[in-house]
Amino acid sequence: MPVKDPSSRLATRLIFQDTRWCLADESAKRCGKDLIMICRAPQLILLALLITVSGVSSVSADVALRKGLGDLTGPWQLFVDDYLVARKTNVVRTYHRFKKHPGNPVLSPNKPWEGGRSYLYGTVLPNEEGRGYRMWYQGYNEKGNFGGRRGYVNAYATSKDGIHWEKPNLGIFRWRDSTANNIFLARKHSPGDDHNPQIIHTPWEKDPRKKYKMITFVYAANRKTRLDEGYWGSFSADGIHWTDMARNPVLPDGGDVGNFNWDAHRRTYMATVKIWATVPRGEGFRRCIGTTATKDFGAWPHPELVLVPDEIDDAMHPGRMGVQFYGLSSFAYESGYIGFLWIFRTGSGGQIYIQLVSSRDGINWIRVEPTNGRRPAALPNGPDGSWDAGCLFSSGHPVVEGDTIKLWYGAWDKDHRAPDSAITGRVGLATLRKDGFASLDAGNTTGLVTTRLLKGLGGRLHVNAVVRGGELRAEVLDADGTVLPGYGRAACKAVRGRGIEQRITWETHEELPVSKRPLKLRFVFNRASLYSFRAGPRVDVDDKSVHFRAFFDFEGDSGQVATDKATGDGSQQGRFHNNVTVTRDPANSQGESSLVFTSDGKKLSTFQIVDTMNLGKNFTLATKVKTSVKRVTRLFSTYRGCDRPVAGELIFDFNPATGTVRFVANGQTVVGKCSIATSRYHHYAVTYDGGLVTLYFDGRQIGAGRLLSGTCYYDYANVGSVKERFNGPERKTVAGIYLSSDLRVGEDAAGKFEIFDRNLKPPGTTGPIITGPDEQLIGFADEILVTKRTLDAREIATLGRPKPPGPKKGDPDNQGRGR
Repeated sequence: MPVKDPSSRLATRLIFQDTRWCLADESAKRCGKDLIMICRAPQLILLALLITVSGVSSVSADVALRKGLGDLTGPWQLFVDDYLVARKTNVVRTYHRFKKHPGNPVLSPNKPWEGGRSYLYGTVLPNEEGRGYRMWYQGYNEKGNFGGRRGYVNAYATSKDGIHWEKPNLGIFRWRDSTANNIFLARKHSPGDDHNPQIIHTPWEKDPRKKYKMITFVYAANRKTRLDEGYWGSFSADGIHWTDMARNPVLPDGGDVGNFNWDAHRRTYMATVKIWATVPRGEGFRRCIGTTATKDFGAWPHPELVLVPDEIDDAMHPGRMGVQFYGLSSFAYESGYIGFLWIFRTGSGGQIYIQLVSSRDGINWIRVEPTNGRRPAALPNGPDGSWDAGCLFSSGHPVVEGDTIKLWYGAWDKDHRAPDSAITGRVGLATLRKDGFASLDAGNTTGLVTTRLLKGLGGRLHVNAVVRGGELRAEVLDADGTVLPGYGRAACKAVRGRGIEQRITWETHEELPVSKRPLKLRFVFNRASLYSFRAGPRVDVDDKSVHFRAFFDFEGDSGQVATDKATGDGSQQGRFHNNVTVTRDPANSQGESSLVFTSDGKKLSTFQIVDTMNLGKNFTLATKVKTSVKRVTRLFSTYRGCDRPVAGELIFDFNPATGTVRFVANGQTVVGKCSIATSRYHHYAVTYDGGLVTLYFDGRQIGAGRLLSGTCYYDYANVGSVKERFNGPERKTVAGIYLSSDLRVGEDAAGKFEIFDRNLKPPGTTGPIITGPDEQLIGFADEILVTKRTLDAREIATLGRPKPPGPKKGDPDNQGRGR
């Protein structure tokens, strides 16, 4: 940050945009005695600012900053999701597709070593000199000719305009009898077996040999041990000549599709990689997304599950094999994170296209909102028969220049089912308005968008907006929603333009108010689209105490309709499956009504709580149950119903016969002991706090344990085996618990589990595994609570107390002391 003389009355701010620093305080210009000198070396920006103000001594400050070429962070706040939004009125969110370049494809296979495919899995970066581009891509020569088991080619190209690309002869690696090629990597122990080149520019490294970092996935040279399989790390001074890290792989095993970047927000390396998880719908074994991060490039923790296909995905693309996530290009962008999710239509066509996801921390990802049950594509497949009709793969991150986002992407003309020899792979270019992933749109009726409480507001307010014959204004509100004097809509000067950085002022105020307390912004507009705003270098939501919670006490409900009584975060939905219904029966309820579960001996009867796949690092599950059955009984579950539970699956159950209460998540178990009487209500609760699990029975603690981070999944190449990729106990979880389906109360999430993919199906398996309602809750459930907050022991004790007769009084989770 700039050094500021505390005696100076001149507040100087530096705003970073489009890889340049610029002076943002016009008062410096008005003083008439400024000397501003900007010197730009390759990615080294030096700003020497000499200011003389009447009565104040001269101030001199040298600011040196090194930013990586792939660093897209900045102060802009995007409306790509509702993280910032407290309330919207008369507006709709519109997602915007990338526009494909009319001259696509911009790079095609035309060298014999490339085979039929030259495409991105890879990276595109601007030149260090600021003009032109560099591309690290991969080819696939289906004939091999490298000596390894596969025919992957890691190749390099350059361009002056991003459209016309050259493939220089690097003279480094031999292909057949010549080094006259553009191959920049071909490891001796696995030629043709390493691919997916991810390049990270790290100019801050003191060792000039490490100005660039690279990770590629290397398939095992020794198929029996696979000790060398995984992600290998390298470093380079120029991005062309590479030296492997002393110890490889830096991330052992893992899926063979991954995206690696530098996270400038957290000052760490980040990655999203393909991992496997069981899903209790359709195809039971699917590609999903895991995340990992490290400050030590040479040592990466095992990834944790963060994204799994949901019911909307499978409904969009019906078919017994469902939808899988082939990969995720994730990167820090402005004040948050953006991801390009590769949607693999395994059940309906075999194509791969790209959807948008967003995040505020790079870990918890928000899917785009569906319209009429369908999520839009950010980059769709081309028409049948076109060069990009089959499979699309985005580069590691885009490049932002001025008002434009540029995204290079790889594409196949055939889908994933086609034989290698029939596929042609190329590279295309697509563009989008800066911050233009999504906008909040208002028509003729005035729209209102009120933010949550924001800390860090200050300085000038700018908006990225398109106004089409209407206008846009802004108000500033305090925590109570009262408009600050002089900052109302009437005093605001209307914005009527179409720029990416339009300034908002008020009649008597050029800047936002100075306040130690968090404030709200309200945007008022019609016939306009609002993409983002800038209101200070480090703005964030202050009221993070607002968290997901769902509470069902069934008072006033009937039949198969249940109302969430915890509405501070919005109303959550409950769904009924088979033989479960609301009953008005005070004798078997904690108030007037409860859920009653019965069984026909065949179907699983469950109550589903929607939008509970991402429980995160802090949560509590609790309910009161009454049953006369003395056997294992499910409370909450996402288990598929057979074999050992693995990542994505959760079980919370009890057994009166043995006096045990059990919690299972991420393939690990914690058990508590107690005496469980039948034919009366008992309260069961489990809390999760960053890996620490605590079990409660009737308000008192009965067990505790710690779950390791990482993942575990079935290896169907070795029937019955589970691969455990757990980190040590010293490694804290970054993602917590992510589930393969919404939570179900009363039984497991599925009664039928099957592997359809012939490459994954266990040998000798002829059909699905059918499980009956063997752990079915037979009886009553009441006061079901799911909250993304770790309740403390006193709060659990309060929940566990028997309720006096009469109606209940709503949500018990009242923002207490727990995390």
